[in-house]
Amino acid sequence: MVPWLVLIGIVLVPTAGFLLWSWRSSRNDMALMRATETTRAADVARLPAGSLVEVKGRLRCASPVTGELSKAPCAHFVTTVERDYEVVEYDAKRGTSYRARKTEIVQSNTLFAPFEIEDESGRAAVSPADAIIEGIESVAREHGHQLEGGNESVMQAVLGNVNKNTDRTLGFRYKEMHLPNLF
Repeated sequence: MVPWLVLIGIVLVPTAGFLLWSWRSSRNDMALMRATETTRAADVARLPAGSLVEVKGRLRCASPVTGELSKAPCAHFVTTVERDYEVVEYDAKRGTSYRARKTEIVQSNTLFAPFEIEDESGRAAVSPADAIIEGIESVAREHGHQLEGGNESVMQAVLGNVNKNTDRTLGFRYKEMHLPNLF
């Protein structure tokens, strides 16, 4: 048997297994969402605690929090700051070094306040700590890590001249998803 065919099989079989698992998991989640019927706000209180429900209506929050990046009043927000950077890696097999681009989450923050969903039948209290919340993107911006004129920051320039193997920050991504307060 040809050794490179064995190597391809060793790589492809686990990859195919992971993709199959991922596909089935997504399919099951979608089926659960489709099977969940919309419940009237007035009927939610009669359901057992922890029941999966979908409630459609107007969000009401008496004491909203302020979005960290958007500065907008909201009932729930998730903020993340990601750093894109390059790092020098060494390929021992080839005896060469190369730059690899990577991303890391520098900061992540979630804050929420109790709120209610109101429809024509009444109001349903929501405990955000226990809920799966899909917010609306309120902030999505990127900032390159350079000074005016396209030059690197002074610290990067100094470090780059001292050691060419230093990590180099390329930029930052700021994101915020939130539930706007529609009071």
